[in-house]
Amino acid sequence: MLTPVTRGSMSAVSGSHGSGIVAKWIVALARLLFLILVCVSPCLGLQEHKTKNVLILHDGWRDLAMNSLSDRELRQVLSSDQALDIQYFEEYTETYRLGTQYPALADILRQKYSTQRIDLIAAVGQTALRFLCAYSDKLWPQIPVVFFMVESDELPETLPPNSTGVTGSLDFSGTLALALRLQPDTRHVFYVSGVSVDEGINLRSAKRAFQPFANKVEISYLVGDPLQRLLTRLRQLPPHSIVIYTQILQDANGDTYVPTEVCPAISAAANAPVYGVLETQTGLGIVGGSIMAMKQNAREGAERSLRILKGKSVQSLPVKHFTPSHIIMDWRQMQRWQLAETRLPSGSVVLFREISFWERYSAPIIGTIIFVLAQSALIVWLLLERKRRKQARSSLARLYSLELVASELATKLSDCPADRVEAEIESGLSGILAAERIDRVSWFVIPEANLPVTQIYSVSRTGIPEEPCFFSRAELPWCTARLLSGEVVTATGIENLPAEASCDQHYFTERWVRSVALIPSTSITSGKGVLALICFVVEREWPASLISRLGVLGNIVGSALSRKCAQEQQRESEQRFRHLFEQSSIGIALEDTEGRLLYTNPALSSMLGYTDEEMRGLNYAQLTGSDEEEDRILFEELLVGCRESYQIERLHMRKDGTRIWGRLNVSMLKSAGQPTPLVIAMVDDMTARKESERELEQAHHELHNLTGRLIQAQEQERQRIARELHDDVGQRLAALLVEMNILNHCLPAELTAEHAAVSDILREADELATDVHDMSHRLHSSTLRHLGLKSALRELCTHYSTHSQLHVELAAGEVSAALPEEFTLCFYRIAQEALNNAVKHSGSNRATVRLLNPDGVIRVEIRDFGVGFDSTAPRTGLGLASMRERLQMIGGRLEVNAALGGGVEIIAEAEVHQASLMAKAR
Repeated sequence: MLTPVTRGSMSAVSGSHGSGIVAKWIVALARLLFLILVCVSPCLGLQEHKTKNVLILHDGWRDLAMNSLSDRELRQVLSSDQALDIQYFEEYTETYRLGTQYPALADILRQKYSTQRIDLIAAVGQTALRFLCAYSDKLWPQIPVVFFMVESDELPETLPPNSTGVTGSLDFSGTLALALRLQPDTRHVFYVSGVSVDEGINLRSAKRAFQPFANKVEISYLVGDPLQRLLTRLRQLPPHSIVIYTQILQDANGDTYVPTEVCPAISAAANAPVYGVLETQTGLGIVGGSIMAMKQNAREGAERSLRILKGKSVQSLPVKHFTPSHIIMDWRQMQRWQLAETRLPSGSVVLFREISFWERYSAPIIGTIIFVLAQSALIVWLLLERKRRKQARSSLARLYSLELVASELATKLSDCPADRVEAEIESGLSGILAAERIDRVSWFVIPEANLPVTQIYSVSRTGIPEEPCFFSRAELPWCTARLLSGEVVTATGIENLPAEASCDQHYFTERWVRSVALIPSTSITSGKGVLALICFVVEREWPASLISRLGVLGNIVGSALSRKCAQEQQRESEQRFRHLFEQSSIGIALEDTEGRLLYTNPALSSMLGYTDEEMRGLNYAQLTGSDEEEDRILFEELLVGCRESYQIERLHMRKDGTRIWGRLNVSMLKSAGQPTPLVIAMVDDMTARKESERELEQAHHELHNLTGRLIQAQEQERQRIARELHDDVGQRLAALLVEMNILNHCLPAELTAEHAAVSDILREADELATDVHDMSHRLHSSTLRHLGLKSALRELCTHYSTHSQLHVELAAGEVSAALPEEFTLCFYRIAQEALNNAVKHSGSNRATVRLLNPDGVIRVEIRDFGVGFDSTAPRTGLGLASMRERLQMIGGRLEVNAALGGGVEIIAEAEVHQASLMAKAR
């Protein structure tokens, strides 16, 4: 029988007398180790770590399985970071067992931790979170709070300041669905829990989850009975029943219990299967269920705590709703209630299964079989190895002769002149033919382009007919593809080629080929060189050792051909360079490291007005007419290897004294055959381009000035029209309104139709006067002149908010009133143009305008929240161009940030001092 844990009783947390003695010895040993560490640590130079204090506030009391699991996961995760020294403080709410009230608990914790710094609070469970919602700001203001093991649906609307955490949900519907799947004849469902506040939360969740099943089964809630009466009722359940148990912390008598101790008693008493939803109940008598992963919930909260202790802000970690559940079943209980395991959904976990004979002894049985097979394989291998050894002895002499051929060929080709390379290669192929006793040895090249494969060299045994010197790739497609990828192709018998090589097999069969070996070379530079060995009379094998040595021979031949090709290319390159040097339209000069000209091409001599003989011996500095510091430094850096080349534009002196502009490119020429490095200088005549650039710059400057004058003329015309509208048209309309009012009053009262017509005319005239006044203000704001930029922007924002669908908010700081008129007018026009664009094109109903004045800089930011536009696409409108021109006149800067769907932000800023200087200059 279970004994309730009464209020004030310590029987649930204190051990036996024997365990108390052991605990005393452990405490004494810990104190001794602590004293030793304090004494020895100065000598050892222990590294100091900053200690982090973590307060863990648990629901209920220490014996609850949820608290043990959460404490274990939290300590394991926090201790994984060796850079942190964690000091833990644990507190329990004891709400149900001791009847602790929140104010009393708050007073106890305030006194207990008044002198202790807390770096983080970990709240485990719903009660701990509710307490911190009410008192954390008073006890530990601004201290980070991480909560977990909290029901998602019961999360408080107001969380503690600076808090985050992980919530979860019990899968009652999944558990009931699983039970009905295993027991489809179920008619009665009994939900069992206690009467505590947390159990009330679970009860509400269960009722919501059970609603879809109300028309399928009868659901009863056994809540509030004392434990002994509850056990009696569970023994008398009707047939076709199941029990869903959550936990019992407190019964109707006020007695409190440890839920993990109640679970076995309920399972033993019930005459129907008991299902659960908590991970801590598995193995304690429940059949199983859709179990909430409490360990993962606690680990997620612990990982968030670790991030915060390492400096992560709480605001960057929003509350996570963590609801993973897994179907976990107890095999023993399934056997007890004869539940079919085949009805479980895929992915279900079945615990405590009894191991069969094969599962228990499969590893030794398989190991024995493998050992016997390995011994048999070893015996067979030894027999085969003895046969291979005999074959190896017979092939050593042949391999030695092949090695001798390779050695002699490499020696002869190492210092062979180009005109003797072909003869030596043919001699080496003849040596391969004699050493391997085959019918033909050939060397052919597969070109990089899709051209026929060309045979370069071929040596055949006497009596073997000649073969064509080339063939197309289509005749040997399979072999060609593998050779180009660097693979060796061998065939002891042509019929052994794979099915996809049918075309190749047909080609070889037509030419009576019995065996073939094709070894690609890696040394040739143009195309893929291939060494081919062919047998026409008998079939033969091609061992890997032979293929390896033939590959070496092929690389020797390929290297020799590559060297010959390189020599020929070098001669051609020298001829091309000489032709380029002499025929180039760009001036080229070769000079030594002192700057003396050694060779010059005709283009440079003609450019500077000298003959080739006059140019030789001159120093390059004589051709520039000055000793520029930048040129001298760059030339010295080139000589010492700090740079490979440099480019500079400078004037050059012609023989007749005139000057021309030239772009000078200078680089080093280093060659293995040239002991002294040379300098190559290339000069491109750019006098005409320099003149064009000067004229273009002057035209751009004149265009900029013209733009400024046009903007000023436009503003003056705006001001004149605004003054005419206000002083002339506006006054005349006002006089007309007065006369119409007099006429309306003079008409007899019985002329109602005439009064109505005059009233309509008066209303239209009044609207016309208002429109004229607004047009005058848009053309030229008097507020801007008399009250300054801030007031003018406020009036502009009010106008758009009143007369359009765009609500404009203004945020303006203090701005100096003594700003130049052109300066304030520029920013006013930019804001006006930006808001016009927002009304016409953005589709947004809100915009913001900010006016800032930091450190002598005026900055205006206008932003809408509409459709935006692609800033990279070309623009055909004049609005942005006009803004940039206005800002350039006062030395300002315009920045446009826009994206499709992201709105548009326009930033205009300028320095007040710079704008004043530019205004005075104009």
